[in-house]
Amino acid sequence: MSMKTRFCWAVIFFWVPAPPALAQVPANVDPLSVRSVSAVHVDKAPELDGTLEDSAWKDATSISSFRQREPFERQPPSERTEVRALYDSRYLYFGVHCFDSEVKKIVATELRRDADFSVDDNFTVLISPNNDKRNGYMFTTNALGTQFDALISDEGRVNDPNWDGIWKSNALSLNGFVAKTFSADRNLRSHDWASTIDASYNSNLVQVEFFQNRVGPNFNPEVGFVDRTDIVTNSFDAQLSPRPKHGRIREYNFEAFYRRHLDTHGVLQTQEWQTTFRANFGAYTDDDLFDNFIQRLNTPFNIFKNIVIPPGLLSLRPSPIHLRIRSKQAVCL
Repeated sequence: MSMKTRFCWAVIFFWVPAPPALAQVPANVDPLSVRSVSAVHVDKAPELDGTLEDSAWKDATSISSFRQREPFERQPPSERTEVRALYDSRYLYFGVHCFDSEVKKIVATELRRDADFSVDDNFTVLISPNNDKRNGYMFTTNALGTQFDALISDEGRVNDPNWDGIWKSNALSLNGFVAKTFSADRNLRSHDWASTIDASYNSNLVQVEFFQNRVGPNFNPEVGFVDRTDIVTNSFDAQLSPRPKHGRIREYNFEAFYRRHLDTHGVLQTQEWQTTFRANFGAYTDDDLFDNFIQRLNTPFNIFKNIVIPPGLLSLRPSPIHLRIRSKQAVCL
């Protein structure tokens, strides 16, 4: 079986307060019988940036009358989902907006293609090009834009995840918090705040994340939110995941990571660098062909009691475990 149509997704998970009630349909109409929608033709492809801000999506009909499958079959969902469909001369596009009134409870951990998505929140489209209700294709993505696809045949009895389609999925997320504590001591009322920003963009080719955490020296750690005070943390993580057209390797993964910790006066405490190269050989297997982690300590780090790592460069390499400290001092016991 062949399929010439290609699929593109623009997926965005927003924090939006859930509405008090879903839109009502006429009393004489079974809401589950309204199951058809026409994709809207566009001359120009919508921008696939992980949002639905492109004007093309506004012309598409919104599908929102979904029902539960589990745990309460056919009952209204606890959160609303809106789906829009567009097409042009080459592609079919789905724009998915998943509302969630408790954004911190969204589960999105899996970054490997064709892995098990049963734990992650995800969205799936099933397409039967021949409309025979026996064979088709499954396309699934989570809030990170990670993909799962499979060939379905024999009325769903055969589900082959080794089939890889040509499609794109993008997801954009932004999280964070701002907190402030209050002290009866006036001398401690300044610099008593904490804030975090976590922004990420994920597609099937590129994954980028920026994280920043600031905690003032007078912030009260007993209220939670933070691990330590008087710290500014900045980190950047970028991954590139090309997929070769031939051979046994299904996907390469190149990752570069950088993080630095300063105090609120700008004095550097530690720095971390990591470079990794992986090869994905199948649905559930991947190997780190190269993984190098380097950390710089500017001040001694106390591990336990009298065990101290002195300042210097630390290089960690797996298989076998190897620790190298570039310092004039030895580990103090």
